[in-house]
Amino acid sequence: MTYITIQEEPRSWWHGVFQPSVIALMAYVESLEGLEFKSFHYVMQTDELDVKGTFLGYSFNICMEWGGAISLTFRTEIPEALASVLEKHMKSYKYVGSRAEKLAAVRFQRLASHDN
Repeated sequence: MTYITIQEEPRSWWHGVFQPSVIALMAYVESLEGLEFKSFHYVMQTDELDVKGTFLGYSFNICMEWGGAISLTFRTEIPEALASVLEKHMKSYKYVGSRAEKLAAVRFQRLASHDN
């Protein structure tokens, strides 16, 4: 099993205020070439996040853990080089822009509606 932290648990309420929104963060995660979301479930009021997808053929799950940390988990081990690419991408978050975030929200909504 390979586990990668996308966003650390906020150290305080104020720290959490300055973190990117879940939609902006997932839009950034999705921007990595070769990464594709297959399903998307997010309930903002309860911080419920469950995203399933693939990265270069390897299946993964993204979830929000108790306390607000967001992680990506592969059920099987992935090559170290791929894990390194993912970790580097996650640690170098850049805002994708409001237009890209809005387009991502529409895609995520479509994925969510196909899950039901």
